Amino acid sequence: MNIRWSWILLAQLCFSVAVLPEAFAAKRKMTAGQFPMFVGSRWVYTVDDSVGGHRDTVHVRIVGMTDFPGGKRAGVWEYRSSASTDTQYVVRAGDTISFYRSKSASSVVAVFVFPILPGRKWTISPRGTTEATRTLTAVVPAGKFCRSFEVVSRPNLPNFMGGTTYTLAPRVGIVRKHTASVYTISDEHENTSWRLLSWKISK
Repeated sequence: MNIRWSWILLAQLCFSVAVLPEAFAAKRKMTAGQFPMFVGSRWVYTVDDSVGGHRDTVHVRIVGMTDFPGGKRAGVWEYRSSASTDTQYVVRAGDTISFYRSKSASSVVAVFVFPILPGRKWTISPRGTTEATRTLTAVVPAGKFCRSFEVVSRPNLPNFMGGTTYTLAPRVGIVRKHTASVYTISDEHENTSWRLLSWKISK
């Protein structure tokens, strides 16, 4: 092999060594831009409530945008089940995406701080701590999502035990959610599982 081709092969090898770790690292995290927030996007979930002993289907749709306190804009997310229709407001501020029950900053339901990376933790007072625990292959009725991320949220509330585990898939959103909790003072408890049936992302 002549010297010219030796240098070409050496350059290709160096390029591969430099690029592969970066590509591997990119697969181990999920960025805020990979969480769909486009108006018109929709998800359908099957929801099992082991405490109430029933199953329902919930249709989630981003129906529009609205103003939110603090000069922010929020996506209006509609949750429609057989019994009711609820609304949540979803705000993206930089690399943080927050879900609210109402147009009040104190009504926060969930907060995701991106990039989602296994081992990363964040604290959102007074909701307690949230941690990205691992990558996994999520299998739900909608299919198999090979590069998904598990995020566990544990609220810091009086007389409360439990939390919610979310499974996020890049460019799809929440593919699975499980809430297991109990209020020790009243023995009120919850055990519900959401699993994705279908989805369609608008752009």
